[in-house]
This record gives sequence, structure tokens and C-alpha cells, in this order.
Amino acid sequence: MKNLLFLFLLCFGYQAKSQDVISEFEKKWLNSKAYTLTIIEATPEALLTGKPVEGVMTFERQIQHIAQNMVWLSSTYIIKGQEFTGDLKQSTYTKAELVKLTEMAYDFALAQVKQITPEMLEETVSFFAGDLTKRQILALMNDHVAHHRGQLIIYLRAEGITPPNYVGW
Repeated sequence: MKNLLFLFLLCFGYQAKSQDVISEFEKKWLNSKAYTLTIIEATPEALLTGKPVEGVMTFERQIQHIAQNMVWLSSTYIIKGQEFTGDLKQSTYTKAELVKLTEMAYDFALAQVKQITPEMLEETVSFFAGDLTKRQILALMNDHVAHHRGQLIIYLRAEGITPPNYVGW
């Protein structure tokens, strides 16, 4: 009987912990969305096609890349087969279009994540850099956004613009 109780508590604790991963991701993701949007809003329209040095993406390409990546990761590795309705392939974007694209991509990715069960977090997917769990894909989604958003902060500073305060708590 003790063993059954231990097994039950172990399984219940694992599921609660896994569910926490999903709810923690959601909170962090919404903060990331808010912060990314404030950075876009702080960027003058004229800077959208600019870049601080040769060999890097323009501001608008960075945002487009962020959106493309979150849609790709969430629809390929989290829940397959969902279709994104935004235009990820425009050649140029206005600030308003970048805001809309960013909102749509964040919302799309979060909708995918909300469909997974705690058990699905530990499912392994075949990723080009090696097998990863879906839980690791969630971490990768956050890391990728933070990496490129950090570059955008440098773009703003290079233009003498003080970036918005961090939103992530």
C-alpha cells in the first residue's frame, strides 16, 4: 500500500510540476510579448529598414525573423498542422504591420502551447540540432526571442535611443 501511495504522489507531483512549466511559460511569454512590442513602439519608422553595420539584418527583418521562428517552432514541434494567418513573407513592413505581426505570432505560439498536456512536454521531437523534448523547445522559443530582441536593443542604442525598461518579471 505504501508503494502505491508513493507511486501516486510521484505521478501526481510530476503532472503538477509539468503543468507549472506550461503556466510559467505562458506568464513569461506574455511578458516577452509586451517587452518586444514596447521595443517596436520605441523605434522610429525610419529605423525599420536600418541596421547598425553591414552583415546584419535590418530592424524589420529581425522582427520578421522572430515571428517566423516562433510560428515555425510552435507549429512544427509543439502542435503540428496549425496554420498561421499572418503574412510572414512581406518584403517591407510599416511599424503598425510589425506590431500586428508580432502580436499574431506570439498569440499563435501561445495557443499551440496551451494545447499540449503535461505528459507531452517530455515527448522527444527530431530537431535539426538533435533530439529535444517539447519542454526544451519551449525554452528554445524564449531564448531565440531574447537573442534577437537583444540585438534590437543595440540597434536602438546605436541610434542614441534609450530602449524601454525591461519587462520580464
